[in-house]
Amino acid sequence: MIMLVEYMGGKCMNFFKRAMLSIVRRPGKSVILLILIFILGNIIAGAISVQQAVANTEKSIRSQLGAAATLSLDYQNIDWEALGDQSPPSLTVAEMEAVAALPQVKYFDYSAMAGLSSKTLKRVESEDGGVVYGGMGTDTYFSLYGIEYAPMLAIESGQATLADGRVFTESEVKNGSQVVLISKQLAELNDLKVGDKITLDNNYYGDVKAVYDSTGEDTTAPKKVESYDLEVIGIFEPKIEVKAESKNGQMDFDYMNIEKQNMIYSPNKVAIKASEFQSENWNADYPDQAMPNTVFYQPVYILNDPAEGEAFRAEASALIPELYTVELSSDSYKAVAGPLETIQWIAGIILVVAIAASLIILSLLVTLFLRDRKHEIGVYLALGEKRLKVIGQIVIEVFSVALVAITLSLFSGNMIAQSISSTMLQNQMIAEQEQGGSYYGGNLEWLGYGSSVSSEEVADSYSVSLDPTTILLFYGVGSLTVVVSTLIPILYILRLNPRKIMM
Repeated sequence: MIMLVEYMGGKCMNFFKRAMLSIVRRPGKSVILLILIFILGNIIAGAISVQQAVANTEKSIRSQLGAAATLSLDYQNIDWEALGDQSPPSLTVAEMEAVAALPQVKYFDYSAMAGLSSKTLKRVESEDGGVVYGGMGTDTYFSLYGIEYAPMLAIESGQATLADGRVFTESEVKNGSQVVLISKQLAELNDLKVGDKITLDNNYYGDVKAVYDSTGEDTTAPKKVESYDLEVIGIFEPKIEVKAESKNGQMDFDYMNIEKQNMIYSPNKVAIKASEFQSENWNADYPDQAMPNTVFYQPVYILNDPAEGEAFRAEASALIPELYTVELSSDSYKAVAGPLETIQWIAGIILVVAIAASLIILSLLVTLFLRDRKHEIGVYLALGEKRLKVIGQIVIEVFSVALVAITLSLFSGNMIAQSISSTMLQNQMIAEQEQGGSYYGGNLEWLGYGSSVSSEEVADSYSVSLDPTTILLFYGVGSLTVVVSTLIPILYILRLNPRKIMM
């Protein structure tokens, strides 16, 4: 048994030694093979690096944008003529809850909204003046956001943190208690703390036209007013999106940050009551122009993972009315990702062509090399060497040279890909911006769950690097290409007849 093991070990060692000696004794052919694989490897490595960089950029941006979704009217595709004087149907609670039951959903809430005003409460404004929010009269206007999910979706999803006080209780939401949560910035501006009360007015103007005094100030008086004394039970701090300075030197100010800081949250029934006050008074004054008493809810869904967005969109679309569409927080990435998708498509084409070319060129080259070694192979076979071991020797010779070339091309191909793809991306981003390529987060952003993304931010996030996935993928593709390219030469060896060679 020991003798058999030693014999088998010696044969294996001779088999490996022959492969190594063959590489050394034929330096010219080994160098040609090395250079060829190195050149092709650079192309393959570059294409793989670019594709992986695009995938990493998309994953990073989508993660930053969050995993929120909502259902909105598809204004672009609504046939308004067909609707006539009718309003689009509102989402029912049953329809929203059916979507919430999908496996991709982690948290869910829906909001009724109302516009209220205050004679004393001041709004948080931007340092540069920002946008003036107002309506009729001299009061300051605020949006009241109703909630049905007592623990507060904004806090549960990380869009805000509780700075002081508490969130709503189930009974407060169920009974429509007159309690609210306000932002830390709004509280500090108005010197408010937990336990204080704020008064918000529900001004009904009807069809009254605006009245201006000699200074141009709107002094329109409401026809009816309903006031609400709301207790502050909690103070939250919203997540603020910090925008970097753009390349043209202008600051891209995010107006949605101001809206987040002026949000006032209450139970849904409080916001519904405010909305009904408006519709009831309007219908009493103008019965021929009666407004429907339907409550319009805006749902928000927090998904388990941003990557599940498209699956959620597909399943949710089948559960909602035709006039509605699914809006994802990651849609802002899709709106500016055209240049990245183009580069990824080009890299994919290059990768396929490079692999196909490698298979053909390497197969022909190795076959030509083996034709010159026909007598050497014939001697091995005539002496009783198994064809499988002769094939193994050829594979080791080619693979050993290929491994060195692949390793060298991994680094050089990555650097070339970084230089070329970054330049291409910048040029395409510039072209995209000249065509007005930008996006703002729609209803989700107004609700405080969306975030806009610019072409510059996508370009800054793009980076070609040698991460473990890229390295393993390249070695796998490169090794498989080399092994497959030896299949034709192997068939050549199997067809050799040592008797004819030796004659």
